[in-house]
Amino acid sequence: KQGIQIAKKMLTNTLLAPLNISIVFTCVILLQGHTLRTARKKIKHDMPKTFVAGTCYWPFVSFINFRFIPLNYRPIVGSLAGAIWNIYISSAANNPKLNPDGTIKAKAGTETTLLAETSGTAVPALQEAWKTLDNNKKDL
Repeated sequence: KQGIQIAKKMLTNTLLAPLNISIVFTCVILLQGHTLRTARKKIKHDMPKTFVAGTCYWPFVSFINFRFIPLNYRPIVGSLAGAIWNIYISSAANNPKLNPDGTIKAKAGTETTLLAETSGTAVPALQEAWKTLDNNKKDL
């Protein structure tokens, strides 16, 4: 009976994962100021590989957690695994493959840094910070 309950939980999680990933991607894209059309493109382009990553990650975590971790520590292990997953899905949602107009960037040999691609204001702000640090080094 316990095996059936575990299978039901895993099936439910697997069926709801694409919806959860799509919601995260949509929220991030909208918060970045893009449109729903851009969010749809992002979901179509990046959700399948994120879903595959999740289907590889979570069963492994669940197996380790339920097989080897004592009952009292399972919530902690689950929370740590969730934090790691949140880092991954956040990086997938914020990956630099979207142009400002919402189109997907081609995989051509354009070499730019992640910071330069993810934000138009971060690079000038960081350059100014580095200049300030360099100027302050002289005072030391």
